[in-house]
Amino acid sequence: ADDAPKNDYNGHPAARTTAAEASFTPPPPGVPTQLIRKVLIVPPAEDRLPVYTLTFAIPEFSYQTDDKAVVPHSQVRLDRGDIVKMVIPNYKPKSYSISELRETEFDVTMKVYPNGRASGFLDRLKVGDTIHSFGKHVSRTYNNTPKSYVGILVFGVGITEGFPVAKAELEKGSRQVVLVWASRTMHDTFWHDKLRTLSETFP
Repeated sequence: ADDAPKNDYNGHPAARTTAAEASFTPPPPGVPTQLIRKVLIVPPAEDRLPVYTLTFAIPEFSYQTDDKAVVPHSQVRLDRGDIVKMVIPNYKPKSYSISELRETEFDVTMKVYPNGRASGFLDRLKVGDTIHSFGKHVSRTYNNTPKSYVGILVFGVGITEGFPVAKAELEKGSRQVVLVWASRTMHDTFWHDKLRTLSETFP
């Protein structure tokens, strides 16, 4: 009969699956993370795409997983380029740099691409909406001691990782930090006040 138990690949009778088990959808990874602010920093134009800074509240709970690289949002290290994974429904967890980390909130600065599945979903979030997310250490060798010289080269929206790393290096005592930012046009650039303030604070 069609409903007779089938054998598994070892030849043993396979367990029956109930209707409830068949319809079960596992919860998404991460923890609910609420959007509390959204600021347009580069307006859209014919020759450029919009850039937004999204501010999220740091979740009260941490994501429990066996992956030792996963950490609470508050333990993300900007100086080593750690990331936050934003869980996009029906897609995959997408990596974003945290552009600013404060005691109770963090920023993600991103460019919205035409038909972008991840950036498009984030752009459609309204203040008060939630998305699942989790912090993650990057898998790279890292030396926490201050350095004599640090060079950072970024392209386009890659400044959202490069600037926080440069700022963190200066704040922990690295003597000379050079950040080179290549962009298609000057109109695509942003954070001019932040860059000016940082250069004046650490001449």
